[in-house]
Amino acid sequence: MSDNIKNGNSKLFINLSEKEQESLSSGYGMFYMFYQNTNILTSASNIMNISQGDFSGYSNSQTQYKLSQTTFILASLFGESGGSRRNRRRRGSSLLGKIFSFF
Repeated sequence: MSDNIKNGNSKLFINLSEKEQESLSSGYGMFYMFYQNTNILTSASNIMNISQGDFSGYSNSQTQYKLSQTTFILASLFGESGGSRRNRRRRGSSLLGKIFSFF
């Protein structure tokens, strides 16, 4: 187990294997990626004709709203991806390495 891991209550680690201790100390390597593309197009039209005796009127109003939004989230929960430094080196710790590990 890595010597750099500090624990606050060593009684919690009784009878755990080295791998279990590393997972509990540094957390499981939980990475996730989320992509969402949202396009909203809304339009409204109002036509009003008014007529009273000799008077007549006409009103026309139109409105349109457009929203385009792209959300991309790449996140890591519980810090690094659990395990020893040697394992992280083998997987690659670059951002691109982490992104491509999803595929």
